[in-house]
Amino acid sequence: MDEQQNIRIARYLAGDATEQEREELRTELAQSEALREEFFRLKNLWETAHPAFDPKRIDTDAALRKVLAQCTQPPQAVAPRPTLADRFRHIAAVLFIPLLAASLFFAWKAADRTGETIAFNEVTAPYGTMTRIVLPDSSRVWINTGSSLEYPSRFRAGERRTVRMTGEAYFEVHADEKRPFVVEVGDLSVTAKGTAFNINAYDMLRETVVTLVSGKVDVAAGGVENRLLPEQQLSYYADGTMRITDADTFRGTSWKDGILAFRDDALSDVFNRLGQIYRVQFEIMDPELGDYVYRATFRGETFDQILRLLEISAPIRFEEQPRHQESDSGFSEKIIRVYKNQ
Repeated sequence: MDEQQNIRIARYLAGDATEQEREELRTELAQSEALREEFFRLKNLWETAHPAFDPKRIDTDAALRKVLAQCTQPPQAVAPRPTLADRFRHIAAVLFIPLLAASLFFAWKAADRTGETIAFNEVTAPYGTMTRIVLPDSSRVWINTGSSLEYPSRFRAGERRTVRMTGEAYFEVHADEKRPFVVEVGDLSVTAKGTAFNINAYDMLRETVVTLVSGKVDVAAGGVENRLLPEQQLSYYADGTMRITDADTFRGTSWKDGILAFRDDALSDVFNRLGQIYRVQFEIMDPELGDYVYRATFRGETFDQILRLLEISAPIRFEEQPRHQESDSGFSEKIIRVYKNQ
């Protein structure tokens, strides 16, 4: 992997990348296994640096002496003498990890009124993957493909535990009556104390859906607040309205266990869900197909296998459109047309 690519990954992990750069990297991660391996290698190195460290504790002189000592060691008899370029690459590789960690620290620190610094972390699940993390308060979060979660390295005593997310995530919140747990997602604020719930807020949706499994949550937006009870879900629409309905919690949360469950869903909703997870755009060529009711459960199947099973179990056929290279050297989004099977 070249140095420029490593710099792009470092900017992404540090939060310095623009939204366009982040999207481009996510697209490339979905297309390149080698890049995904490099990304997770660097991400693991980054995560080992948590909790955030004090840069004053870094002994740069000792680190430099160690690097120079390694570079000046005589070569082994069986190995060719390293060139100056080889030594430079070696130094760059050794220095990259502390430099990356330091840049992450400075990029994410935030000072409160007392001057205390709190590091903020962002975890992203690239398309085609899912990530589970444990927060500093022992709450657990499953982050669905193409989604991200931002959270502090620790929660301050006596204050609300606030995190931010995009995409979709499932939360199992550690109970703490004195410190409510708050998820900020777009215009919504979801407050819980000891609760299990799912939030689906993918950009392609026309709504944000909060599904409550256990406990209770308060959902607020624009000065309006609603309380959810177990097995209820709240849909928040772009016009600011909210609607509470009964929920099939298995259907809404089974993704965290690697299961896709459809329960008498319209095919249009099925394709929307698959599009969210696999970053594919479906075009329904026959309007009647969108209302076709579909019921199935997929466990561990690949995307191609799911398409084949859909063709077998529903009166449809797929036609994948050729992808083309765009001006930024990336590739256009995959488009699959859906036809009625005659």
